Amino acid sequence: MRPGPGRPAVNEREVGEVFARLNQVEHRSRNDRQIIAALEDEVRRVDAQVERLQARIYAALAVLSGVGSLCLWVLDVWL
Repeated sequence: MRPGPGRPAVNEREVGEVFARLNQVEHRSRNDRQIIAALEDEVRRVDAQVERLQARIYAALAVLSGVGSLCLWVLDVWL
């Protein structure tokens, strides 16, 4: 916008401040994108760990169920 009646002129210092602030915002935006990408990777790793843990828990429960059934059968036969 051109300065006109009732509008103050924008000096070079103010323009420089605006461009410096814009550069800071762009830099912060790049950093934020990198952080978001790193967090997404971390979430994927945690999800994979949770899935592995769930599989181990289900396997342990299946084994315990089988062993428990076997123990009950043995007790039933012997008693």
